[in-house]
Amino acid sequence: MPSSTIASFLTSFGLFASFAATPALGNTYSFRLIAQSGDPAPSSLGGAFVSFGHPRINASGQVSFQATTTGAIADSGLWRTLFDDPQTLALIIGEDFPVPGAPAGTKFGAFQSPFHHPLLNDDSNIGFAAPVTLGDGTVGVFRMIDGVITKVALPNDSMPGLPAGTQFKTVGNLISFNANNLVALNVTLKGPGITALNDEGFVLTWFGGLNMLAREGNGAPGIPATTFGTMLLTYPLLTDNGQVAFDIPLNGASNAKWSRWRGWPGGLSLLAKEGDPTPLGGTFAGEHEGFWTMGTTADGASFVERFENDAGLQRAVWRVEDTIESALVEGGVGPLGTYEEISGDVPATAVDSTLATFARFAIANAVDTALVLSPPQGAAEVALREGDPAPGYVAGVQFDDLVDFDSFTDVSSANSHRVLVSAATRGLGITDANDRGVWVVDTDGTVRVAAREGSWISLEGGPLGQIALIRVSHSGSTNSGRRSSMNERGDVAMTLLFTNGDEAVVVAQPPLACAADVTGDGVVDAADLAIVLGAWGETGPVGTGGDVDRDGDTDAADLAAVLGAWGACAD
Repeated sequence: MPSSTIASFLTSFGLFASFAATPALGNTYSFRLIAQSGDPAPSSLGGAFVSFGHPRINASGQVSFQATTTGAIADSGLWRTLFDDPQTLALIIGEDFPVPGAPAGTKFGAFQSPFHHPLLNDDSNIGFAAPVTLGDGTVGVFRMIDGVITKVALPNDSMPGLPAGTQFKTVGNLISFNANNLVALNVTLKGPGITALNDEGFVLTWFGGLNMLAREGNGAPGIPATTFGTMLLTYPLLTDNGQVAFDIPLNGASNAKWSRWRGWPGGLSLLAKEGDPTPLGGTFAGEHEGFWTMGTTADGASFVERFENDAGLQRAVWRVEDTIESALVEGGVGPLGTYEEISGDVPATAVDSTLATFARFAIANAVDTALVLSPPQGAAEVALREGDPAPGYVAGVQFDDLVDFDSFTDVSSANSHRVLVSAATRGLGITDANDRGVWVVDTDGTVRVAAREGSWISLEGGPLGQIALIRVSHSGSTNSGRRSSMNERGDVAMTLLFTNGDEAVVVAQPPLACAADVTGDGVVDAADLAIVLGAWGETGPVGTGGDVDRDGDTDAADLAAVLGAWGACAD
């Protein structure tokens, strides 16, 4: 797939603003086209792409996504760009293909977004849930490692470590897949002795195969006369070091709507539960967010829960490592004054436990919400504020209420705390058709628009199209087994839906101050030229070798970029 930049950008007011050609300079993003409606869909027997799901991106700029096609086979499926050739797309697996590890004749069903999506790690390996029709279940879980797809779990498979005849009844479609190719998932069971009180569990691929991490009805470690409750309302997260984190209700002596755990098979530790005392006094209340309820790091976790004391109910963001502590507290003091309301969404969690959270402050004006970055040590800072100018719009358009809007954040996995933000805007000419967008708050605090609704773009020099909707993947945590649409460099993989019904997967690439300085010595000279010429015609991970324009190959465009930037880089 050839690379592309978005060549032009028209605002909804009819004003023209040019996006720089790759490599980007200044304050604009460049765009690399991955696939668009009408493009040939590899391995679909003559089919073309029709629509796309929520894409993921890894550190090298490789992209994976779900799509539908017009093909005779693989009329839906999963695709990815190649690790060593980002301009080439390949099918991962498609509808009607045989299911590995299943009885003969079993085929994959229709892949749908957002239920079936490929989780891509930095080694180009993929974990995914996929549609199957087998027994009582409609989903199986699989891994593709070094290009080979193998089964993780299917309905009717036996569960190791349980009595003979115990099988999976169903397998969950929301899985986690980490950097070491481990998978965590939830399942239901059937067989001898299985009842509605013990038929749910969390399973992890571990040494020797599948291990039951926690099971409904089993004793909760360290809590006398208490068992785990239902597991169907939340899904396990999986860190790169193999620890699983999950939320689960408790039954028995310590009855609780929620309890949060972390650990390995046979080594689970309770982080917190409803009714526990808090460091701020009072006890944890019964708020429960559902699905993924935590952010995770290599050694800790974060979550949002209310607590109750003499002052009543208050919401707080909590950080857990060796001990539990509050990061933001309603009624507490923050960078803009007193916190009046804290978003109930899971805070985006960086590898060093820095948290990104939306909050409302007790300020007597119309700019009372903000995105707050809270490091484990030191004071919280405002990364973005309601009322700030919204890049990508005409003067006077501002960011709208950041708490009321159905917004989200992701933090890059490096300690740079680059933040991906979905938000709404307000101002002259803003309507429901053009008020939402995706921005990146960069490491220096610069806010850049990645894409926004209502804007007009041209892909590969084609006709202009107006963006109606933007799909991005949200993980909430950089070490959770749930890769997002943003990688460490700040590249953002997005699906753009246009008002005419067309769709495209693109990667928004952040500007580089001196992209042609391949050696990084502050000057573009013969050394950089030699690298480009030495890598001529080669493909590889984005930005490697002589790939100055970050399209995955070294060619005349990279040579032109070096020659055009010859001399010392600007400060």
